[in-house]
Amino acid sequence: MNTRHKLIYFLAQNTALSKREAKIALETGRVRLNQQVQFTNELIKPYDSVFLDDICILNGERFVYYKYYKPPGIECTLNKSIPESLSNLLGVAYNHLFYVGRLDKDSEGLLLLTNDGFIYNKIINPTQKINKQYIVQVENEINNDFKIKMESGVNILGTQTLACQVDLLDSYTFVINLTQGLNRQIRRMCFKLGNYVTSLKRLSIGQIKLNQLKPGELMLLDKEEIAWLKNLTKVN
Repeated sequence: MNTRHKLIYFLAQNTALSKREAKIALETGRVRLNQQVQFTNELIKPYDSVFLDDICILNGERFVYYKYYKPPGIECTLNKSIPESLSNLLGVAYNHLFYVGRLDKDSEGLLLLTNDGFIYNKIINPTQKINKQYIVQVENEINNDFKIKMESGVNILGTQTLACQVDLLDSYTFVINLTQGLNRQIRRMCFKLGNYVTSLKRLSIGQIKLNQLKPGELMLLDKEEIAWLKNLTKVN
């Protein structure tokens, strides 16, 4: 267990106390972990709050979570020198946030915006196998062979894509559910099978759905959506 993530080390690094003084403060009941007086050198976990003499040293509720409808034509970058960047579109009020779940410039739909690095690492971790749903329109008419090959896996970027679910909506439109996140994966898969994506929209990331959001709109996540995100940190 990493002592750098324990209370005594944390207090010594983030207050005027020495390690010896932090140990004494802990043993004499001056420290609270999540509102409970703590006497032992416990591990600090994501979203824990730490108080010393009723002063908050670490606020576990400091994170914010939004869902955002990225319009097409916007670059998923925080580089302000790019006129069409996400950062310039959102404005200074949201400069403290970063995006989770990159979409290419031509694609649209659901992005997550947060200042929570724990969530970022879990969402992008391929071992999580979080389902992401997209609705896709293509240039050429879809046949059953296309559906079968998309679902069984396509060789792109030197690897075979994982099996996925494809539901045809009409001759040119389908919904696809992926647990993978290769660069421009859906576009590359379609191109490999002789088709071209004309429209791509992400509808959901795990239990978080785009629903009725309109392009450019953002909304705070509700309690159930936040609970699902935070539960990801219990894995691995």
